[in-house]
Parts: sequence; C-alpha cells; structure tokens
Amino acid sequence: MLPLSKIVTTVAISVALAVGVVVWQAQHQANQFAAQSASVLLEVLTREQRGRWQRETVHLVAELGAAEPVQAGAARPGATSGVTTGAPARMASLLRHALGTSEFERARILDGDGAELARAGDPASSGVASSAISGAALIAAWRERPDPEQPIAEVPAPDEERLYLIHPIAPSRDGDGASPYLVTVYSTAPLTAIAADLERHYRAESQTSLMLLVLIGVGAELLAVILLFLYMRRVADGAAAPADQSEPASHEPRTGPALHHMAGELAALLQETAAKSRMDKDLEIVQTVQTTLLPPDHLVQRGPLSFAGKLHSVGTCGGDWWTYHDLADGKVLLALGDVTGHGASAAMITAAAKATCDLACDLHDNRPSVSAVLSLMNQAVFYAGGRRLLMTCFAMVIDPISGEIEFANAGHNFPWLARLGKGEPTLTSLIAHGARLGDSRDSRYEVVRSTLVRGDRLLLYTDGVIECENTHGAQYGSRRMRDVIATTEHDPMTLRDEMIRSVLAFSGGTLQDDLTLVAVRFA
Repeated sequence: MLPLSKIVTTVAISVALAVGVVVWQAQHQANQFAAQSASVLLEVLTREQRGRWQRETVHLVAELGAAEPVQAGAARPGATSGVTTGAPARMASLLRHALGTSEFERARILDGDGAELARAGDPASSGVASSAISGAALIAAWRERPDPEQPIAEVPAPDEERLYLIHPIAPSRDGDGASPYLVTVYSTAPLTAIAADLERHYRAESQTSLMLLVLIGVGAELLAVILLFLYMRRVADGAAAPADQSEPASHEPRTGPALHHMAGELAALLQETAAKSRMDKDLEIVQTVQTTLLPPDHLVQRGPLSFAGKLHSVGTCGGDWWTYHDLADGKVLLALGDVTGHGASAAMITAAAKATCDLACDLHDNRPSVSAVLSLMNQAVFYAGGRRLLMTCFAMVIDPISGEIEFANAGHNFPWLARLGKGEPTLTSLIAHGARLGDSRDSRYEVVRSTLVRGDRLLLYTDGVIECENTHGAQYGSRRMRDVIATTEHDPMTLRDEMIRSVLAFSGGTLQDDLTLVAVRFA
C-alpha cells in the first residue's frame, strides 16, 4: 500500500490536472465560438454597410438627375456626357451639400471618357489621394461589372481601405454609355478597426487564460502541501494520545471524500467563470452588431424633410432600435421599435426586426406600405420570440415633397405632432391602433393617412422616456415631454438632444430603461 503522503500528493496533482483540463476545454470552446461569431459579425456588418452606401449613392443619383436632367444634343462643347452648360457648378453644389449629411468622403462626377466634371471633398485631407483610381479606370470597371443588370459597380482601392461606387446619373438615349457618372468614395477603416479590436481582444483573452491555468496549477500544488502538513500533524497527534480500546485501532482520517468534494466545487466554480467569460464575449458581439445596424446619429436631410434619431442604452445591449429607408418613389420610411425585456435576447430580436424591415422593402420593390412592413415584421418576431419576447413598433412613410404621410402602429406610444400657431405650437398625437408584434401570427395593422404642413415637427419615442423615474419614484411623463417640445428650437437634432438632456437631468443620470428618440421636421 502506498504511503498516505503520496496518496495525498497524487490526489492534489490529479485535482490540478482535472481542473486545468476543464478550464482549457471551456476556453478552447469559447475561443472557437468567438472566432466564428467574429467572422459572422464582420460579414453581416460588411453587407449592411455596403447596402447602406449603395442606397445613399442611388438617392444622390436621383437628386442629381432631378436637379440637372441629361439632355442629348445640349452638351457643352467638347463633352460627351450630355451635361448641359453650367451643370457642373450646380452638381458640385449639390455634392458639397450632400457631403455634410452623408457617409462618403469624396464624390466626383465623370463624363463617359472619365474626365472630371464636378467634385466634392478634398482628396488630400481625406486620404483618398494615396489610393486614387483614375476616372478612365473607374468608367472601365463600371462597363465590365460582373452583373450588367445592376446599375451600380463597386471598385476597391489598391490599399483596400476605401471603396468606390460608380452609378450612371441617367442612361444615354443612344445607348452608347455616354451618361455622366457619379462616383462616391467610402472608407472601410471602421470595419478594419472592428476586426483589429476583436483580434486584440481575443489575444488578450488567450493570454489571460494561460495565466489562469498557471495560477491554478500553483494553487493546486500549494493545496497539496497544506493538506499533507495537516494530515501528518493529525497522525502525529493520534500517535501521542493514549490508546482507546473502544475505538478501532485501524481508524484513519477521511481525507479522500473531502478532497473529492473540494475538487468538485473548484471545478464547478471554474466552469461557471468560463461560462461567464463566454457570455461577456457574446454580449460584446451582440452590442457591436446592434450599434452598427443603427443609422448614424447625424442629421438626415431629404429636401424639406429632415430628421435625426438616437438610441441611449442603459446596458451593454437592449431592445430599442430605429431605422429609415429611402424608397424608390422618393419617399422615406421611418420605423422605431421597443422589445420587451433587455439583454442579448432582446437585442437579437431587434436585429431580426431590422433585417425583416429591409426584406420588406426588397420584396415590394422598395415601395412597401407600412402595413406590409409591420405584417412581415410581426411574422418574424412571432417565430423568433416564441411569444415570450414581443415588440411595439411605429412605422410611417413620408413624402418629402407633398408632406403626405401614412402610418401604422403595433402597440407603440403615439408620436407627437407639433404644429405652429399664433402662440405656442399645438400638440396632437398620431393615433393608430394595432397589436404588438409577436402577439399573434394573424395580426393586421390599419393604415392612417394625413398631411404635414410647413413647419410641422414630429417626435417618435420609446416608453423609456415617459416611464423614466427620479429618485422619488415619480415618472417623467407626457407633460414634461410636451413642455420640452413646445419650448425647444425647431431643429431636429436640437430637439432630440434637449429631450435626452431633460430626461437624464430628471432621473439624476440613472435610467431604468433604454430610450430612443427620432425628431422630424417638415420645413
């Protein structure tokens, strides 16, 4: 039989090895999942970002075509683009105006031979000069695009840090491809930075895991020494004590079960720590996806219509979201929603809702009705949430020229409409009724139509605004919201930011729920 000291040492070393294997396996699985999630994340973000850039470019092409229609035979001398005399200056003015409210770094208008007619943005200051592609090469790339049915072509810069989008402003009447072309240049640096951050994060996690394994090994060896010392002391005390005939002479301390119990508790604790580490990584990825899918916080201008939205989240990820789409007929779709609950599950439902909203636009040739959008989103939330997670949502389509609107509501707070009067503005609600998304597979949503007049303002919001509580338990409520709307300047960004400032001041900087605001103005 082995000496007891060797038995104790062997058990302690076995505990160290077992715990090390458990931690290594958990960390290996977490790293595999994180790598796969990062790959999927970058693919989703790339697809979403490029789709947003394409929609922005197409919208700018429509504005340029409406402002300066191509006229065959009315071209300026020496040009083959069919652009009328004086058009370059007007187009350059439109490009400079769009530069401040769009994501592109630089825009150019080229004729059919690649000669530059107009531009916006300084290539030197934006860093485009080092990766510039000649106009002739861009026109050649458009003519050789993989899918001739698509009017837009993508050309990556040589340094792969920028992407060129080329789109004809209007088709030429003789079919010779002599239309002027819009070229927009976008930076891919944000996605590259996200990929680099993820790589650094995973490397740091791997180093941390290695240090954890070393510490576990050292701790296990120290535990073995302590247990061995305590056991030997107990044996010595037993030998010095007088013999007791009533107790069997072969009695031994029950060290084995205690060691196994301690090993089990330690292994369970480390498994729980590894699971929490995986959860933290998942939440970071979900937060990045949710943040990237939301539109930028800057002002969006569509003729007389302007709007600005923002999500103010209380945690790593939440259930609020908003989006907009430029529709094929020049109208704009706005949608804002709020998922019941918080955390990763609520955030993933918002991602599914955003994707479904995009799908609804694609299925209806970029001319969806608000009822069609909500009906399709209802199906997605119903099956994805399993009736455990529901969503309220408000969707509206606005005509920036006439001010005509149509909207539908899925159990969401009624937006405010502020209309100028002789004194303070008159505040009313855009009222429409409908069941929450995910309540029933067969829900239907009524469409309400109205018309905005010049000077009207709208405020779309989630319940995190009016249900926000202060330290005394009082809610912010609709009255305070009405006061802010009535006393704030007409600019959408000013109204949005002032409302958030007011809510944070009321709550003492502590929010209980996410809040999302979209302020709209029809000037």
